[in-house]
Amino acid sequence: MNMIEELLKEYKQKACDEAECIVETLENKFNIKKYFVEKKYNGFRAVIHKKGSEVKIFSDQANDITFAFPTVVGQSQKLSSSDYVLDCELVPYKNDKPLGRDVASAYISSVKSQNKIDDKGVIFFAFDCLYFDTDLTNEPLYQRKKVLHRLNFTENIREVASVLVDNVKDATKAINMFKDLDGSEGAVVKRYDGKYSVGKESADWIKFRSLLIHNFIVVKKNTAGNEYNYTLGVVVSDADIPRLNSKYVSKVNDLNILVLGNSFNTSISVSVGDIIEIGAEEFWRHKSKSGFRFSIHKPHVIKKTIGSTATIKEIDADVVARGVEVTENELTDETLEEVNNFPDRMKEHFNNVMESGKPEKYVMQWHYRGHVITDEERNKENINEKYLYSMESIHTDLRMSVGASLEGLTLLTPGTSDVSVQDKMAQQSIHNVRAILKAPQPTQWLEVSEYMPKGEPGTTEKAPAYFVIIGKGTYMPKIVEDHRIIVEFNSESGDIVFGNPEKDKLYITRKPGSKLRQMPKYLRFQIAHIKDKHIILVNEGDEPEQQKT
Repeated sequence: MNMIEELLKEYKQKACDEAECIVETLENKFNIKKYFVEKKYNGFRAVIHKKGSEVKIFSDQANDITFAFPTVVGQSQKLSSSDYVLDCELVPYKNDKPLGRDVASAYISSVKSQNKIDDKGVIFFAFDCLYFDTDLTNEPLYQRKKVLHRLNFTENIREVASVLVDNVKDATKAINMFKDLDGSEGAVVKRYDGKYSVGKESADWIKFRSLLIHNFIVVKKNTAGNEYNYTLGVVVSDADIPRLNSKYVSKVNDLNILVLGNSFNTSISVSVGDIIEIGAEEFWRHKSKSGFRFSIHKPHVIKKTIGSTATIKEIDADVVARGVEVTENELTDETLEEVNNFPDRMKEHFNNVMESGKPEKYVMQWHYRGHVITDEERNKENINEKYLYSMESIHTDLRMSVGASLEGLTLLTPGTSDVSVQDKMAQQSIHNVRAILKAPQPTQWLEVSEYMPKGEPGTTEKAPAYFVIIGKGTYMPKIVEDHRIIVEFNSESGDIVFGNPEKDKLYITRKPGSKLRQMPKYLRFQIAHIKDKHIILVNEGDEPEQQKT
C-alpha cells in the first residue's frame, strides 16, 4: 500500500475534515512537519527543455509535442539565458476560464496531424525545476523553488502559486482554498525537503482531489457483507434514448435511466428509486457504434437526499472539465474475437513509436475477477466469513503507451487461482501464449493497481475486480509487419505492491510474488489473419535481425 492509500484509509476512518485528516496523518505517520501546498491544475503534464537556443517540450509519456506550442517556445527564451528543465501543467484558457482536458488533448493530437491550433490561450504552470545549468533532482524542494522564483516568467509560462505551511490548521486552510479555485482539481501537498522522483510518482507528494458532487438515482442495491453499494444512474428523456448505448439504459419507477456504475461500499442504507448525493473524482464519456454512455469513477456515497438527478448535460460538462473520452469496442475480455481494425491501428501506432526513437512506457498487470462465495463453497474450502468474493479468475494485461493512448493485449495466462496451472509469462522461455487485443485505453491505466467495485471497468455484473502491477518499464518496437511485431523491453526492478484486498472482502489464493517481473529482452507477436479474425500468439524472440519472416 503506497502513501496516498495509507492516507485515504486513515481519513475515511476518522470523523474530520478530509484535508485535516490527510495532514494529520502526514505528520504522525511520516514525520513530515513542513510542506508546500499547491493548486492541482486540470490539464496535462508537460516538461520544457531549454538548451542554448533550442527549446523542446515533452509530454508525460516523453513524446515531443513542441510543434503544438510555438507561443510557449518563443517565450521560453525569455525566462533565463541559462539551460533549464521545467516540470509544468499545460492548461488551455478562454477569457480567463479554464477549458479542461478535452480541449487540452486537441493540442496533443495536433502534433500527429500537423494541423496547427492557436496556442495563445494555453498557459504552462511551472511547479518544479529539474535542471538549471546543473542537475537539481537531488536537491530539496525548497532549493528548487528558489531557482523557480528567479526566472522571468511570461504571459504563457507562469510559476505555480504555493503556500508554505508548518501546522495542520494552516495546511487544511490552504488545501481547502486551492480546491475551491476555478478550474481546480484539488490540491497537492509536497514535502518541504523532498527530492524529485524521475519517471515515477513521487512518494513526497500527496494529491488531494476535490470531489464532483451530483445527485443520482439508485438502480440497484447490492449487499457487501455488513455494508452496501449502489448501482447508480441519471434520468434521461425520450429524446436522449436514440443517442445512448441501449445496453446501459434501464427503467426505474417508469423513468428512463442511464446506468453509470456502482458506488463504493457504505453503511448508509437506501432503497431502489431513492435519490442519493454522490461525490466522484471523474466521469468518462464512452463512444461506440451502439451510442454513447458515461461511467463514474471513485464514487463516495454522501447522503440520501431529495430532488432530481444530474442531467446528461451536467455530467458531460464534468467530462470536459476533468474526465476523458474513450472509444470502446463491443467485445468483452472473455471473447476470443479480435477488433477488426487490429492490424492497421496497432501497426500505425507502433510505427509512430519506432520512428520517434523514444521508448514508451509499458505496464503488466494481473487482473483478478471472481464471484460471490456460495455457502457450499465456503464450507467445502473453509473460507472465512469475512470474505464475500472469491477471485478465482486471473489473466495478464500488457498495456503499452503509444502517446495519447494505450495499445494492449490480454494474455490468457495463468487463467485461474489454481497454482497447479502454469503462468506461461513466468516461464523461463515464453512460448505460444494466446493473446486478445484490448481496445485503446487512456494512459491512466499505466498506474492502475487497485480494487474496482462492480460497474467499473474490468469488473463483472456480479463481482468487483482487483488489479496488481506485476511489471513495468519501457519498450520499443523493432519490427512492425502484417504478420509479426517484435518489441524490445527494458524492465524496472522493485517490489510488487499487492495492497490489502482483504479489506474489500476479496478471497485471493494466488498471488504474483514479491518482485516486479523482468520481461525477456524481446517478445514476438505472431498474427494469423483468417478472414476478418486475427489470432495472436506471443513468443520470446531473438535479436530482430535474426528473425525470419
